[in-house]
Amino acid sequence: NFNPEATENDMSCILVGDTCDDMNPDTENDTVQSDCSCLGELIDIEGCTDETACNYNPEATLDDGSCEYLSTFTIEGPTQATGNQEATYTYTNTVGSTYEWVVENGSIVSGQGSNTIVVLWDNTVQGSISIVETSEAGCIGDEVNIDVTIEPIGLDEQETIRFSFYPNPSDKQVTVESDHLEPYELSIYDATGRCVYVSSAQGKVSVNTTNFAAGTYILKCQNARFSKRSTLLIQH
Repeated sequence: NFNPEATENDMSCILVGDTCDDMNPDTENDTVQSDCSCLGELIDIEGCTDETACNYNPEATLDDGSCEYLSTFTIEGPTQATGNQEATYTYTNTVGSTYEWVVENGSIVSGQGSNTIVVLWDNTVQGSISIVETSEAGCIGDEVNIDVTIEPIGLDEQETIRFSFYPNPSDKQVTVESDHLEPYELSIYDATGRCVYVSSAQGKVSVNTTNFAAGTYILKCQNARFSKRSTLLIQH
């Protein structure tokens, strides 16, 4: 702030290195710069600076060692399966977490979103399962995978097994008939994959559907050697 017209020093000179206020609350030690501007040093903000951590803080400038990560575990379940048969797979449960499963060459019968699923494998030779965990705080973990070898059931054996059910749509009752002599498990799943009925059966059996909500269901018949499933419509 040199004034060429001044004839007496009033001690008001502002010099490089003098303290000043750059009006930024995130700085400290503000001083006059060589271009006469006022600039301070950024105040260190402690926090987690690792972008892959659950509690990453984009505003942090100093890592305080507080970073948190989702642990990864293994998928527990059979790596040898049979075509057209169900198998159960489990991942270590963390309170508050949700789980996204993806199955190749199979379908999830129940459990999507939880740490345990039931998979109905296709009649093929190879399948796989992957899972991604999301914590209660929204942290997304690494993908975990497992390969499954599937032993297919001969098509000739599958084709000789006949099931029928009627009426469809059903109102008060649905009857299931099989020409197969072996006992089997009869189960019915709603549109969310929740099992709403399960019972042992053989030959012909009737199920009371009066208390079932109207909608689309999956009716499944299976035992150790076969698995059949069909769509059932319930109307009231």
